[in-house]
Amino acid sequence: MKGPWLVLLVVLLCSELAWSLSCYVCFGIGDIRHCPTTQCSWNSSICFKSKMTTAAASGKVETYFMNCAPSCQAATQMMQELAAMTNPKSEVQDVACCQNDLCNTAVAPAGRSLWVLAGGLLFSLGPTLLWALQ
Repeated sequence: MKGPWLVLLVVLLCSELAWSLSCYVCFGIGDIRHCPTTQCSWNSSICFKSKMTTAAASGKVETYFMNCAPSCQAATQMMQELAAMTNPKSEVQDVACCQNDLCNTAVAPAGRSLWVLAGGLLFSLGPTLLWALQ
């Protein structure tokens, strides 16, 4: 009888790894509220939103980017490399990351982790786990 409970617990703890993250994908100057969505690749764990500013003859032009990335650090590095390749040079103003589906329009800080999820599940399923291990 203990076997099915342990299998269920393992499935619950590992199920988040199988779910694919969905993010908005956008590159543009105008309205970013109508960007398409994409299922991120298996190695992407965050959605990000970034803004670059480029000096133009008519003033500064702001360009927005939204996509998936393996980490917030990788997204920041990618945006800095992109800014370095532009002519005239652009400046990365902001890279904001989050870890929920379609969260990169109004980005909140990335804070959810698998360990927090596992801890919450173990805490809430603690009595059942203890019963199964007896």
